[in-house]
Amino acid sequence: MKIGKNLSKVLDVLGEILAVLTIAFAAFLYLDGTLNFLTDDNLVSLLWTIREYMILGTIIIVGLEFAVKRSFAFFVIFVVLAAVAVIFSFFPDAIPPFLAQS
Repeated sequence: MKIGKNLSKVLDVLGEILAVLTIAFAAFLYLDGTLNFLTDDNLVSLLWTIREYMILGTIIIVGLEFAVKRSFAFFVIFVVLAAVAVIFSFFPDAIPPFLAQS
């Protein structure tokens, strides 16, 4: 699939950049946890939430890069699973009780 090869290259570069930024951001937050240079608790909470979505975004980009190289069916399955992960991350109360950990 010709479009898959071109898209794979774009996703590869995007995934590499996002991975480096995610690691740098996580290191920044861990340093803040040790040194406490950010004093606003609301800002720290927001930054930790951003970190969670950066991790999810990095995983999805790298997974898409892998999926576009495979069959169309595998690509569709991955996109559906990624959509489920993103939707439930915004609406955690929608997770059925039997799936939630206590």
